[in-house]
Amino acid sequence: MKQNITNKMDQCSIIERNYTTKSGSTVIKRYQKRKFLGKGSFSRCYEIYDPDKQKLLAGKVIDKASLDKNEAKEKLLNEVRIHQLMSHPNIVRFEEYFEDSSKAYLLIELCSNNSLKAMIKQRHKLKEIEAQYFLVQLVYAVKYIHSQNVIHRDLKLENLFLSNDMQLKVGDFGLATKLSFAEEKKRSVCGTPKYMAPEVIASKARGYTLIADIWSIGVILYTMLLGETPFESDNIERTYRRISIGMYSYPKDSNISPEAKNLISQILKIYPSKRISLEDILNHSFVTKTAIPQRLPEAALESSISYDQLTFDEKESIEYEEQIIEMEAKTPENSTPTKVSDEIYTNKHLTSFNTISKKIPLINKKALKKEEQIPYKEQRLETDSMTYIKHYKDYTKNYGIGYLLTNGVIGFYFNDMTSLALFNKEQYAYYDLYSSAGISYVKKETMGKKDKILDQFKSHCKRIGESNNILDSEEVLVRQVTKTKDGILFQLSNDVVQMVFLDGAQLIFNLKIKLLIHIDKLGAKRKMTITNALNSDKTLTQSFKCALNLLDYLNTNTELLILQCTKRRNLMIQEVSN
Repeated sequence: MKQNITNKMDQCSIIERNYTTKSGSTVIKRYQKRKFLGKGSFSRCYEIYDPDKQKLLAGKVIDKASLDKNEAKEKLLNEVRIHQLMSHPNIVRFEEYFEDSSKAYLLIELCSNNSLKAMIKQRHKLKEIEAQYFLVQLVYAVKYIHSQNVIHRDLKLENLFLSNDMQLKVGDFGLATKLSFAEEKKRSVCGTPKYMAPEVIASKARGYTLIADIWSIGVILYTMLLGETPFESDNIERTYRRISIGMYSYPKDSNISPEAKNLISQILKIYPSKRISLEDILNHSFVTKTAIPQRLPEAALESSISYDQLTFDEKESIEYEEQIIEMEAKTPENSTPTKVSDEIYTNKHLTSFNTISKKIPLINKKALKKEEQIPYKEQRLETDSMTYIKHYKDYTKNYGIGYLLTNGVIGFYFNDMTSLALFNKEQYAYYDLYSSAGISYVKKETMGKKDKILDQFKSHCKRIGESNNILDSEEVLVRQVTKTKDGILFQLSNDVVQMVFLDGAQLIFNLKIKLLIHIDKLGAKRKMTITNALNSDKTLTQSFKCALNLLDYLNTNTELLILQCTKRRNLMIQEVSN
């Protein structure tokens, strides 16, 4: 009886692969299944020994019964197809894929030092020089992945493995997708929530590109340095809201460098067009300020190491760099369309404007000095031609804000941060706050429910006697709307800013031409230059500075622009998509 049990165990530890040679003969190749490493959603992972090559591999063993649906089988084959494309020193090497009657086997390079997740769990957090070391390797790997027009979509600590010589290896292409071209947008919401980019969360309405992976790199860098992810909460919806507005902070006792904070802030931009590129990450001062070690000792897996334990070998550095260059030379140049902005945004816990206004200094008066002003007369612009909002209706509980401009244009600013304006009967002007494309033009019939919502507001304007006869003037729409305790601030595409206070008073101004219109709560209107406004009565001056301070804050903290909108984002996306 004991002998039979032993024989069964021996049989279970052998994996056989049958294949046919070119000559037509059948060959059986045997592998030894050894130590259990872990399990995934549909697979169990083992050490696999290849006697022919005399080396250990890692093997995903998938029960084919779990692939009973065609969709599940196709996902597995998609992972295999994509992983087979990869050949890079910082990507887990693909070995073989085969099936037998009951199981599928995916054999890959064995990373004997586990994962970065296990290292962080043991150490809690890493030193900056260690984070630099892993970050550079991760960026090189992702550059290569993107050069293949592939989005990984699940970059996280658990999928960053460590080889026996402590080199980082990106693995698990189970959620990866191959693009037809570099700028193609995907719309499937997938990934690990706390690592997902804002555009992935809103992907059903917007779509996302290769740039979504860069956001995940920022989350990984933050986690390496602080031991926790930046947006995680006890509720997944709250996590999504924090990601959508870029709301994260640093613990009071954190001592990470200004360069690290700066790089994190440049990666974790909620707008993909403003997110730093992979190449610029490699050139950032956080990466270049010190020499990067060529390897870490295995002791770093367990505890903090001293600087003299690091290896800086010039020859190895040159060889590694040459290896990277050789691999990248085999593929097209990375075409990720990102360009780092000169702006540096600070992600903070967001508060109401009453709190904000106490923290922000008043606007720099140098900008308003008389000698720096552009004389208003030289603009050859009549004050009445400054287009602004004549009437608006707030539907933000469900949809957004409808508006009628003084030039007769009707438009709608939606909760998903897009804006439509009806310039003629055939097409809309369309603006997306997340996109760098600017104003584009779309046919009415392509807008679906948004078209119907705008028609409802148009009917409302007719009922109250407001005309929407479009005048022959500039084409203008509302680009951004911010609601605060003090009122609503509108930013228009013609550089006009309009602040509507709770008591009904309004300030409308254009800083480029130094013109301001004040409408009091009774509707009386005054036109003046900004200089005259500052020399006017105290109430007007305070109101103007209040609006100007808010505008100044928004220009350097764009995350606040979507604070109110984000609360209803997911609902709006679902409604508009139907």
